[in-house]
Amino acid sequence: MTTPERGTAPKPFVFVVMPFDKAFDDIYEFGIKGAAADAAAYAERTSEQMFDDSILDRVVNQISKADVIVADMTGRNPNVYYEVGYAHALDKVTILITQTVKDIPFDLKDRPHLEYAGSASSLRPLLAPRLAWAIEESRRRSRGGGSGRFRLDVVVQGTRVPDALAGAEPPVFSGGGYTELQCDIVNQALETSPAISHCYVLAKADSGLALMTNDRTRYLPAMAVPAAEQERTGCGVQHRLESTVPAMPPGAVETISVVFEYSGSEPVVTARLRLFLPDGPRDFPFQLRWS
Repeated sequence: MTTPERGTAPKPFVFVVMPFDKAFDDIYEFGIKGAAADAAAYAERTSEQMFDDSILDRVVNQISKADVIVADMTGRNPNVYYEVGYAHALDKVTILITQTVKDIPFDLKDRPHLEYAGSASSLRPLLAPRLAWAIEESRRRSRGGGSGRFRLDVVVQGTRVPDALAGAEPPVFSGGGYTELQCDIVNQALETSPAISHCYVLAKADSGLALMTNDRTRYLPAMAVPAAEQERTGCGVQHRLESTVPAMPPGAVETISVVFEYSGSEPVVTARLRLFLPDGPRDFPFQLRWS
């Protein structure tokens, strides 16, 4: 697990929104606060804070100040739903956790979330690395001069593909023979996004995946991935796509095509789309299920 650097700077602040119910006390004390300590951060919820304004004003204030939000969606609590909506409106890095995935609202199911088995001991090891990522993501956005800088979403066939650093399960798409995926790149930032001249697809060297030009007349060359990258990503080859992404105003969408041919024997193959931005590459893992 990557742990944020420790030093004299204030610890990152994780604000926790969850139902006010004694049944969640151990989840909070040992699962969430323990995971925050593992990530060199500190976590608080309003029930343990002293304040003289209204609870709603306090919650709004704390969400605004927090580096990361952790929200337990278990039980479909309307207050938690409201607070998560406010955190997303502020573009806060928000981690959703739940004891059952059915408590994640439909319009949030494509957001990275953790499903834990209802015990603090099961939550802590799942949440700690996700918090470490979230803290770094919050710092990255701050360094960029604004919470929305260089924020791009990748949506394939209507499904959002989370950034690799989020640690979420990669979505699965069906394929057979020649398969073409339309990948929508969405500028979610508050300013014009930079142009992306280099787009790649990475996969295992022996995966059986071949990448083709958009007109399917020739194969794209497979280039070896550096050894350090192979160890980190599990991918041995990369294919540079013909597609590029121009600079986009806020809210704009640009679509690139990825054409696959498959000759392997595994029913499911993992790959990742890599986009090069000024602040570094972003990877978006996904899986292809072949029939």
